[in-house]
Amino acid sequence: MRKEKSIAQHIQKVLRGQASPQEFNAVNDWYDHQEEDELLIQDFKGRTKSLIRKELFNKIQRGRISNAPNSGNRNFKRLFGIAASVVMVIGLGFVLSELTQKPKVDFSDKIAFQKVENGVGMVKKIKLPDGSRIQLFHNTTIEFDRDFSNNRFVKLEGEAFFEVVANPELPFRVQTDGLTTEVLGTSFSIKTAGLEETKVSVKTGKVSVSDAQTNFELHKDQQLIYSIGAGTVQQITNRDLVFGWAEDKIVFENSDLFNLVKVLDAWYGIQIEHNLSPNNTCRISGTYLNMSLENLLQAIQYSLPMTYQIDAKKVNIQFKNCN
Repeated sequence: MRKEKSIAQHIQKVLRGQASPQEFNAVNDWYDHQEEDELLIQDFKGRTKSLIRKELFNKIQRGRISNAPNSGNRNFKRLFGIAASVVMVIGLGFVLSELTQKPKVDFSDKIAFQKVENGVGMVKKIKLPDGSRIQLFHNTTIEFDRDFSNNRFVKLEGEAFFEVVANPELPFRVQTDGLTTEVLGTSFSIKTAGLEETKVSVKTGKVSVSDAQTNFELHKDQQLIYSIGAGTVQQITNRDLVFGWAEDKIVFENSDLFNLVKVLDAWYGIQIEHNLSPNNTCRISGTYLNMSLENLLQAIQYSLPMTYQIDAKKVNIQFKNCN
């Protein structure tokens, strides 16, 4: 653990341009041997891996680590590899999500929290120190205890899918507005909308959800819908509709076209112009797996009367009404 903290400090110095030659070489050596699966990012903006690398490398070249010692081609390539992987070494207690800032630490109830945020256009996949994995949907933020090995506690705003490694002696807890979800080892998702509504959905195993007065026990394929201090438990009839996004699926079930536009905007991180009005009666259902934006729009054309034009980060969609 002491060695891991030392590497964390070295990387922070490198990114600030304050590392000594020995510290810089230590980071390079660590990167050569670090696991590649600690954070994966599914990019839905249509960028190739090389384009993502180029964007990140350009950020580095603009001076963020320009003062790093021994910054020859070999060293920059390795540090570029760290940047291009958007490495989040949760086990080391820091996050390099933007390559520029120190981790934001919030102290609440004497717990030091580590924050990870996700915007639109991608899904972040995070591996925690206990081996559990979290996928962050669009516009989602989590905070977890820095001392995670002794306190498996996560705060969530947004939507996330959890695959929790079993540990009967140390429950895994997720806090949202008004609710605490506790598991020993299972897979489930939580979707929050502030105080308005929270949905807890169980894919495998058993989940316990509680507020100040009531405890709900959920089993496989059950979902809790909780709002304004009251909750109801129901069966999940369409698993893809609940969990599909964590498997790279875009799923619509009798959806109106305003929701279609909203989903595409968040999923691909683009600006959509359209001619929709409340008078449009069209609905759409379907499951689309791991598609580029253009391929998806082509597929949707088989179901809806529409035309589209893609111009860089903008898309114009003209819908016709359904007869």
